[in-house]
Amino acid sequence: MKKFFNILFLVLILTPLIYSQDGIDIWTTNTTSIGRVYGMVIDELNPSTMYACGLDLGVWKTTNNGANWQTFNEGLTTIQVQTIALCKNSSQVLYAGKAPGANDGVYKSTDGGTLWTRIVNGIAEPVGTLGVQALMVHPTNPNIAWCTIFSGTADAVNGLYKTTDGGANWFPITNGIGTIKNFLSLAMSPTDPNTIYAGSSFQVATSTGPSAIYKSTDGGANWILSSTGLPTATTDINPIRTLQVSTANPNVVTAGLFINPAPSTGGGFYVSTNAGANWTRKHNGLPVDAGTLIRSSTIRPLFDNQFFVGLDGTDSLGVWATTDGGDNWFDFNGGTMLNTYVVRALVFSPAGNHTLYAGRASTTANLGGVYEFTFSFVPVELVSFSADVFGGEVNLSWITATELNNYGFQVERRNAESEAWSNIGFVNGRGSTTETQYYSYTDNSVPIGKYIYRLKQLDFSGSFEYSNEIEVTILEALNDFTLNQNYPNPFNPSTRISFSIPQNSFVTITIFDVLGNEIETLINRELSAGSYDIEFAAKNLTSGVYFYNITAGEFTKTMKMILSK
Repeated sequence: MKKFFNILFLVLILTPLIYSQDGIDIWTTNTTSIGRVYGMVIDELNPSTMYACGLDLGVWKTTNNGANWQTFNEGLTTIQVQTIALCKNSSQVLYAGKAPGANDGVYKSTDGGTLWTRIVNGIAEPVGTLGVQALMVHPTNPNIAWCTIFSGTADAVNGLYKTTDGGANWFPITNGIGTIKNFLSLAMSPTDPNTIYAGSSFQVATSTGPSAIYKSTDGGANWILSSTGLPTATTDINPIRTLQVSTANPNVVTAGLFINPAPSTGGGFYVSTNAGANWTRKHNGLPVDAGTLIRSSTIRPLFDNQFFVGLDGTDSLGVWATTDGGDNWFDFNGGTMLNTYVVRALVFSPAGNHTLYAGRASTTANLGGVYEFTFSFVPVELVSFSADVFGGEVNLSWITATELNNYGFQVERRNAESEAWSNIGFVNGRGSTTETQYYSYTDNSVPIGKYIYRLKQLDFSGSFEYSNEIEVTILEALNDFTLNQNYPNPFNPSTRISFSIPQNSFVTITIFDVLGNEIETLINRELSAGSYDIEFAAKNLTSGVYFYNITAGEFTKTMKMILSK
């Protein structure tokens, strides 16, 4: 490996996704011959196989990453298809959803799209209004599927349906759902297929909102409102077109809401870091014009902070991206992907270096197609590198998102007043993996002073690259118990808390919010006399005032800190 990247050390370093002109890290055209694309899905068992669907030419399939496409419409009475899904573990089983009109509703194939059969028994909606807005299939049981029914012009009777027998019978799943049953989006937890989310539109008859997100933990049998932080007024017309759950962290859920003209407010991109309990608007850098419609979204595999959206509207369309959890967005167009294109579908290939596919669907049939962006593979992607001081010990920890040919990490240290590095230890790598890996190393009995640490990552081939450096300070033990002000303060997303104990003590350090609720316990164990310096990461907390408390023997003290995101 010739490259070794740090994305964060101690605090998050934001790294935009830069693209070049060599076919990697730039948008290229996959095909423009399949019409407007409204939905796409990739076979995870065979990642070179992908399906695309649209309003002009129905369902298309490629088995070679898009080098060739073929129509798969036998059995589809009409070819206006706006969503498609498959079972991950039984990928020959597909479900497709038609636009409202004649012979609308859900269709199913059990042979990889060769033949389709209409399956609408039990879907109790008026004739001609069975517009399928979203489909979802259980990852291991192809007989279990969910769909949303909404024509866009009339209010749905039930809106949410489920089948447990492969579509032979559908039944409504609306227990806990409010008045508005016009649903546009579905999402599923990657770790629990019974944990699902549904996002609604507005009430058509009265032109009122608000749109809402519901969550179920029993496969849809019961729903709870999960909209805290979203627009709440009846004048807020912000349809929730897309929902996604991170495969790296199921607590991270994203929602894309339309931005409509006044009196509607809010809208835009929202993120929950606690599985839908609360939502925060994360729209900085994205277009804010009324009429900006987030049509599609996706989250990069292995990451919980790299989000992508496809836009529709009046200005600055195409694909936009964030690599810091939505704090900052940037235009991700380029190459053959223009910022005038409407993008209604986004999907990542799960294989290799994660190719992103975008489905274009503008106003007419000749303005559609599939575009692709292949990311250059980062040999070892370090997502964090931090140090905590415990008396005379320095505990180093780091996390990698991906590794390729990684032999291991040589841990090096130098005194801050010297340029001479010392090799103090070695930690074996994991070779090649696309799964998150966690590492740690403890430097024992470090003398009082200021020190610099770094990692030397080595390939099996002998190539190496250095990480960024981090600095720690070993302080002399004081005669009194102390708790110092955190630094920096205010902070985002992490800060350091230092304290000293003059004698061996059982120490507890706890974080509280302004209501006195316990947020996190940082330390709860016996410590030797000495000075300590630890990191507190508040990545999943909202901005505000927090308190940290130390209890060591009979000594206790509380101090205030401010998180400003």
